[in-house]
Amino acid sequence: YFDVFEQPQSELIERLADFKTQLLVTLGRQDPLTGLPLRYSLEDDFTQALKICDRNKMLLYVVIIDVDHFKAVNDNYGHSVGDVALRHLADTLKTMVRSNEHLYRYGGEEFLLLMQADSPESMKKPAQRLLEVVRNMRVPIPGEDPLALTVTLGLACVRRGEGLDSAVERADKALYAGKAAGRDRYIVADE
Repeated sequence: YFDVFEQPQSELIERLADFKTQLLVTLGRQDPLTGLPLRYSLEDDFTQALKICDRNKMLLYVVIIDVDHFKAVNDNYGHSVGDVALRHLADTLKTMVRSNEHLYRYGGEEFLLLMQADSPESMKKPAQRLLEVVRNMRVPIPGEDPLALTVTLGLACVRRGEGLDSAVERADKALYAGKAAGRDRYIVADE
């Protein structure tokens, strides 16, 4: 008699455990603040993007996007406004990313974009457009004037046979060169 009751209960417990596992996997892959993917799938996406670029005779760029003076935003307005600013920036960046490109929350106030281009020259226009769109966007803050942000970009064209770590390291060095040169700009890593 109890078997009739216990069988559905056991199935429910098993299904709940599966749901919990799926939820934890999803949470580990997606940033809860911005809704962007985290680094979890970056390596696989990088490998796929390289294959697509090779097939289509395109260049793949690793772009690191860092919010300028973000510590001052948190210090002056509080972390909740900083969170609003990051969410607003992520939403803005999402609208600029083409369907064949990948955008990630890379950490803190950094984002990483895998971007395709026909040539080094053709990469300059979207990089400049990204800077201008962010420069012109305003983050609404209740009871305050809207907040203006700028970003600095470090770009690295992925070399033949180069791995993700190396390309990210070169993009990161370009980013720091952009910060040292005054921020609100993009720098392309040496080829």
